[in-house]
Amino acid sequence: MTQMTMIEPTFVDAVFAIENASDVPLQTRRQWTCALRQAAKAMDKPIEIIPARWTAVRFPVSALHHARLGLTKKTLDNYKSNVRAALRWFGKEHDVPLRGARLSPAWALLRERLTELRARALLSGLMRYCSSRGIEPGAVDDAIVDEYMVYRGATTRLATNSLARRALARAWNRNVRTVEGWPSQQRWSRR
Repeated sequence: MTQMTMIEPTFVDAVFAIENASDVPLQTRRQWTCALRQAAKAMDKPIEIIPARWTAVRFPVSALHHARLGLTKKTLDNYKSNVRAALRWFGKEHDVPLRGARLSPAWALLRERLTELRARALLSGLMRYCSSRGIEPGAVDDAIVDEYMVYRGATTRLATNSLARRALARAWNRNVRTVEGWPSQQRWSRR
């Protein structure tokens, strides 16, 4: 398997896109770009290296404290809100749920049938990934899991190593035998 190298957009890319967005009001563009720059300054990182994804900066931005930065609480809250809004706009995350993609009907049915909490936790990300890309449960194979693990590595702090992959495969394969309607393929169990 060859490793895919993903070049992730940074705050610089978001600022550039926002400054050139004709569909965003000028005042909003100013607020968003200012908030991105101020958040980078507060995190003591150059804007060229900060990933332009809310999930990548949510915790460090949430940890910022107004007193340490010499700001009022309201000002910092406004910056945080504008950073979130700017990154959601930049990532084209307009009408999406705050926590993962909605499950397609086929995936929702399978998830409902999962009684083991550990399996639900292990498979939830893959189910949401497939749902958001229109991949039906019966189409999941090595290539889909490879794509999911690359996506997972780029968008979360969850492990993507062989141990994580095996745990995912074991959870999938156990359900082949125990969950009615679970797809029967077990192709990606060994890596």
